[in-house]
Amino acid sequence: MLPPKLTPNKFIIIGQPRAGTSILVEALNSHPDVRCAMEILLRTVSPGKTENKSHEERWSIINSFFDNKGVKGFKMMLVQAPNNIYSWLKKNNVKVIWVERGDVFRQVVSTEIARATGHWALNWNGKIKIKVDRDTFKINRALIQKGINATLNARNKFKEHILPDLDHIIIKYEDMVGEEGNEITEIPMQSQTKICAFLGVNNQKLGVKLKKQGNKDLSKTLINYEELKDLSLLY
Repeated sequence: MLPPKLTPNKFIIIGQPRAGTSILVEALNSHPDVRCAMEILLRTVSPGKTENKSHEERWSIINSFFDNKGVKGFKMMLVQAPNNIYSWLKKNNVKVIWVERGDVFRQVVSTEIARATGHWALNWNGKIKIKVDRDTFKINRALIQKGINATLNARNKFKEHILPDLDHIIIKYEDMVGEEGNEITEIPMQSQTKICAFLGVNNQKLGVKLKKQGNKDLSKTLINYEELKDLSLLY
């Protein structure tokens, strides 16, 4: 079955782990004219563990998701993309919001801690998890370097070879959450205006009821921070 012809106010949020995509989903759902789903292409295997649904299942979900009723979208990680999804998005005028994080070192550290603890932005039953404090961790330097390289390689490939062909905007994590404190109550005005204009909806507050996960100074979170300090300065 061929996917339905879509209108321009259909969208997809694309990003990588720990880059702020869940924050954006919640913020968009606070707008009365927007509906945004989480990672609908994933299957829950056990609490804290997920995997991609089959290629056929993912396409079936995508084909039935957009119903041409208002502004509607969902979130997808790069690794969840089924074959030919990007040409399909272009053909059907689906808007793309690419979310990325400037501090790649912290993004990768946060990802590894989430993997170790099972505490992601979502818990296994799909509810937003509010968690701030974490224990201390020791993370292998080679693992962090490998994660940084993989994150940057995938990001750069997508931004250089795929994103330019799509109707898109880029939203940075730091422009959504700011630098101080652990409470995130709303998306800052500049980013809010950019997002609302892109989706063609009224410019109004995009509220969030989250706390930053792993908000501690990394020198207090990582037992071997001194060993990794140069990476934190480079990336």
